[in-house]
Amino acid sequence: MEKKEKILEFFKDKNYVPMKKKEIAMVLSVPKEEKEEFEKILMELEKEYKITKNKKNKYIYMEKKYIEGIYKGNEKKYGFVETEDGMQLFIPSKYKRKCNEWRQSCSWNPFRGNW
Repeated sequence: MEKKEKILEFFKDKNYVPMKKKEIAMVLSVPKEEKEEFEKILMELEKEYKITKNKKNKYIYMEKKYIEGIYKGNEKKYGFVETEDGMQLFIPSKYKRKCNEWRQSCSWNPFRGNW
C-alpha cells in the first residue's frame, strides 16, 4: 500500500479522532528522515479536499463536506454560491475572502467556514 493511501486510510478509520500533524506522525511512527515527505502528503490530501484542519488546527477527514460552484456577490458584500444542480448557498460577507469578483468559480467548505 502506498504511503498516501495508508495515511488516508488512517483518517477514514472509524476510531480516528482529530489530531495535529505531530501527533499523527507519532501514531504512524513516521521516521525523522521521512517527515518532509509525510508533510507533503498531508498538504496534497488537503489540496484534494480529502482532509482539512478544524479550528483547533487538528486534521479531520472531509467526506465530501465542501461545495463547488459559481460565487455571485453583490454590493452589500454577501453573496451566494450556485452549484451545477441549482442549489444556492448563502455566503456571509466575512467568508468572502477569495471571491472578490462579481462572478468567480470557488470552492467553499461550510464545515470549516472558509474558502
